[in-house]
Amino acid sequence: MAVINEHTPLRILMTTDTVGGVWSYSIDICRSLASYGVEFCLVTTGAVLNKSQRDELEQLSNVTVYETDFLLEWMKDPWESIDASKEWLLRLEQAWQPDIVHLNCFAYGGLSWKAPTIAVAHSDVFSWWRNVKGEEPPAAWTEYYNRVKEGMNSVDLLIAPSRVKLKSLNSIYNLQTASKVIYNSRSSSQFTPATKDRVVFSMGRIWDEAKNVRLLIDAATCINYPIRIAGENQFENNRVD
Repeated sequence: MAVINEHTPLRILMTTDTVGGVWSYSIDICRSLASYGVEFCLVTTGAVLNKSQRDELEQLSNVTVYETDFLLEWMKDPWESIDASKEWLLRLEQAWQPDIVHLNCFAYGGLSWKAPTIAVAHSDVFSWWRNVKGEEPPAAWTEYYNRVKEGMNSVDLLIAPSRVKLKSLNSIYNLQTASKVIYNSRSSSQFTPATKDRVVFSMGRIWDEAKNVRLLIDAATCINYPIRIAGENQFENNRVD
């Protein structure tokens, strides 16, 4: 007699932010798991959705979106907003009953989630500061450090995109939780090949020193191609100490 295994689709509550590469990462996961019957409750943070982001979401039938104005850990004065969002998130989990909570941030890691929790360490201020400025962040970032460390060490699994990143996180935050490296990737089906223009193109947050756009500008006189730079030159909630 044949044995039929009934498959119950997974339900995943995922937090994402709308101001960087985390958005593409989150959308790619939602899209790639749609054919497996995985359903997502996607909570947006950081800034309101733009038109292109809304267009992407309209194409995903397996995603229920909860758009919020909650701030991110690295933004200016975020803690009142983050603290106010915690009870709301736990109520959402209770109502949605996810099988997994997937966090693309750190501050929510310490919540009393019922479902197993995963956090992905896309970036953090302390490793950014060390590598970009060559020094430790000022004391104004102490609250950030404490919150991020607590969140990282409270989840069931911490994921980093490289061994170097995971090693850096461990040296800064003294990781006490299980961790795993899962490399970033994207599907080629999302890109349309075409003849390239003979230009140098740089895309990224111009206000972010880590993007090193300044180096490209300084080298412009030595480059025999037109240079095109695209990206935000400021962000209203960017924190500068």
